[in-house]
Amino acid sequence: EDAICNVAASFSSKRIADYGSNENMSDEGNILVQKMIDADYAGVLFTRAPESPGMMMVEVVEGTADVLVSGMAVPEMFRFGRYSHQSMDENSPPIDLGPLISMAKEVEGLFSAPQDIEWTYLGGQFLIVQSRDITTLKPGSKAEHRHVNEWQRLLNEAKKARPEEIVFKQDEMSEVLPRPTPLSLDMMQTLWANGGSVDHAARALGLAYDAGENAPSRLTTIFGRLYTNMQQATKTAIVINRACSIRLKKNGSRIADEYYQKFLPRFDNEMNLLESANFDKLPTGDLLELTKNQWQGFVTGTHVEVEMINIAASFHMTNATTEIEKAGLDPAALLATTPEAGPAKAMAEAGLLPKAEIRPHLLAEMGHRAAFDYELAEPRYREKPELLDNICAALNPPQPDREPASEQGIQDNLPKPCADALRLARLYQSLKEDAKHQSLRQFALIRQLLMAIDRRFNLSGLSFFLTFEEVISLNEETCAELRKIAKTRRKTRRRFLKEAPLASSLDLVQLEKASSKSTTREDIGEGEIGGSRVSGSKVSIGRAYVVSAKDAEQGKPLKAFRDGDILVCTMVHPAWLPYVLRSGGVVCEVGGWLSHIAIVAREHDVAMIVGTRCMTNITSDDLLTLELDGKVEIAEAKELATANAAE
Repeated sequence: EDAICNVAASFSSKRIADYGSNENMSDEGNILVQKMIDADYAGVLFTRAPESPGMMMVEVVEGTADVLVSGMAVPEMFRFGRYSHQSMDENSPPIDLGPLISMAKEVEGLFSAPQDIEWTYLGGQFLIVQSRDITTLKPGSKAEHRHVNEWQRLLNEAKKARPEEIVFKQDEMSEVLPRPTPLSLDMMQTLWANGGSVDHAARALGLAYDAGENAPSRLTTIFGRLYTNMQQATKTAIVINRACSIRLKKNGSRIADEYYQKFLPRFDNEMNLLESANFDKLPTGDLLELTKNQWQGFVTGTHVEVEMINIAASFHMTNATTEIEKAGLDPAALLATTPEAGPAKAMAEAGLLPKAEIRPHLLAEMGHRAAFDYELAEPRYREKPELLDNICAALNPPQPDREPASEQGIQDNLPKPCADALRLARLYQSLKEDAKHQSLRQFALIRQLLMAIDRRFNLSGLSFFLTFEEVISLNEETCAELRKIAKTRRKTRRRFLKEAPLASSLDLVQLEKASSKSTTREDIGEGEIGGSRVSGSKVSIGRAYVVSAKDAEQGKPLKAFRDGDILVCTMVHPAWLPYVLRSGGVVCEVGGWLSHIAIVAREHDVAMIVGTRCMTNITSDDLLTLELDGKVEIAEAKELATANAAE
């Protein structure tokens, strides 16, 4: 009774008044009577660590918690994934905290907010003493707020994944558009969305593609860098059943024939007309309407043709690989007989010309292209011809032993199913590059229209930091607000891109860890170095030339590169094509059988290994051996000394 009276009297104390409470609270106060637990262990649990959106944090002391809250004891601190619930520390807690973690998530669900929980442990049972909303989660600056929001967005997309399931991955799309501006990302997301190019192409081929009306986008950015949402990619994967497979084999070259005979002549005429127009002379309404029509025409027309060819190319490549392996032969060697197309063809031709004629030839053949073709903010080569200088300087005449493989690579005694599959695979590999090359004329045209709009509203490049709907809604009333939005996005993107790149594949646990610190590719772990060999008919040995992830994104010139070096990088920048042709091989994380660089590498019989694991174990000047099974071996010190002496 005395204790209750003392607590009741405290409601009118000066200390209570200092909290801003009413002075006369003696009749309003309520007193909670709790049994004291003489705990074995006690502590505090944050269901979301204040500075780590992907972490839960638990502090543990032996005995009751009074020594913790009074500052008389230093607690042990343990971290757990907020969604995976996996331990993030090497050291183990004195008791199994798993039941407490589960209880904490239940408590958080009751209050619908991250919780600061005091707990005790006695006789094998956890008890909750109190729980309240965490009051220290709001970041201080706007920059910190955007940083935390970015992590929370990513974790919300990933939270239902299994702990070690790959959630985000850099694939072939990241290779062609590694750091998209908002407008370019909007275009790419539209191509993959419900009603976009892939959807139309699948329907035209009689295939199922279910992107969903309000489903998450297949493509997203992580701190400014492009990744594929693998959960969404799996849901929307185009499955070619037996009936469709038979139809694609039976139709053979029909898709290619229709492209060359029907689509390309009409497309060429339209582009020739529009490419000669002066968009600055159009009234604003007409300029915006033409931009809208060209954007929609690319999504629902031009790029549909490209995607139909991509689907056919992927099918015929898989079919040819299967048939060739059945015959006991090497797919990478036989598929190297593909005719060159696009930039690879232009560069091969340029390498045979006198120096003064190289740049004019490249401008004529690929002036509508750019280092990253699908980045609308990036100038085309015809806008800035000097962008071709690094390519021109890197070009070397083809060496006799590095000529593209010839028709003799196709053996006369191949089984008919194998020979037919190989012929179609080669056809569609080449067509894939040519169709992309042609379609990018319209993409360059869209950029010219956007630049005209940018000039019309004095945006100084800010139009690329808007969405398409925002661009076509520009007028005198909306311009000021949209300029402000674009500036904020540009500032955020620049800040994000200064951070160290994350791994090319990210599972839920890696995301949770990365939310508390910068987790780079060095955190991936140890193991055997290797991946999938997509080109090269022989074992390749050479000195490693390692390029950082940031330099790979920017495509910086490889100044110390020597002919025969093995290029080791996260991704192959398109501007590095001449280096690839002079290399002893390529080892990278991002890429696949039908990526642009892989196709070119096969044409020139350059060894290339993609999806490489544990690549960070390689350092510059290591002597590497690229095996036919995709393994990458680092020479022992004795072998390296022998190689140095020989050199």
